[in-house]
Amino acid sequence: MTDAGDGIVDAGWVRLDVDGPARFGVESRGETPVVVHTAPVGTVEALLAALLGGDAPVPTWLVPTQVRLVPVADRHLDRCRSVAATLAERGVRVDVDDRKRTVGERIDAAGDDFVAQYAIVGDRGDERDELRLTDARDGTTRETTAEDVADRIRSSTPLSRAVPRRGPLLLSERLAIGRIDD
Repeated sequence: MTDAGDGIVDAGWVRLDVDGPARFGVESRGETPVVVHTAPVGTVEALLAALLGGDAPVPTWLVPTQVRLVPVADRHLDRCRSVAATLAERGVRVDVDDRKRTVGERIDAAGDDFVAQYAIVGDRGDERDELRLTDARDGTTRETTAEDVADRIRSSTPLSRAVPRRGPLLLSERLAIGRIDD
């Protein structure tokens, strides 16, 4: 069990087994290998929180959502969809928090969901197609474009190919288990 911000979350269990390698026929030269047994029950985010100690920063290439777009009002949803399409085409895992919460509550939720970066999308920057991107870990903010964000994320990723986002783009369309989100 671990606290992921909204209360207690069941994160399953992880066990390090130093006797397991012999049972599985694993041999090594040097240090004794360790087998990691796991039964993750709950969200991937909760499991990562338990494994990383809760406050350790998760690398951008590993987080489930690399960029979250937070529209100020419903009239900004089309721009969010357009920016999300640009980012997704370039291999960035992006979503849009369109839930009926305040902007502050949605920003707090981004931290609970291990989102690496978020952008509040409103009228500002619309004419220049710029985003005001905030790093969720340290709070630094910069003006940038969707293309620049995608290039930076892809260049920092050690994987040979992009890992696609799973589930609907809009958070309001995602299945919520155990709690009700507006």
